[in-house]
Amino acid sequence: MERALREQEFKALREALEAIKAAIAAQAVNDRRALELQASVYEQRLEVLNHAHAAAVEAQAKTVPREMFDAYIKEQSLARQTAAVSISDRITVSIDAINARVDELDNWRSGLEGRLIGISAVIGIVVIIINIAIRIL
Repeated sequence: MERALREQEFKALREALEAIKAAIAAQAVNDRRALELQASVYEQRLEVLNHAHAAAVEAQAKTVPREMFDAYIKEQSLARQTAAVSISDRITVSIDAINARVDELDNWRSGLEGRLIGISAVIGIVVIIINIAIRIL
């Protein structure tokens, strides 16, 4: 019974790991779709701005210097990298915990198998002794 529970727990841990992998893959697909949608929206906006002088003057008034934009991009890139490292660290910790649990379950199973072999040997010896005793009597 306990072995079945351990095996179920082991299976659940593996399924959870697969679910995490699938969620990360799905998030990557969603991010790519969002970027493609954002690119198409930007294209549409640029078309409108290219044909309207007044809108171009207004847009130019709202622009920031290149240095500020580059600083913003660098800051955002750093923030993304930090977030990615944080997520990666958490996933690594989770995977390590799962691997430790799997190792623990493997060790437990090995011990259980050893005990079962020992019990089987004792039962075999008892059966032999009983057979010998029956033949002697």
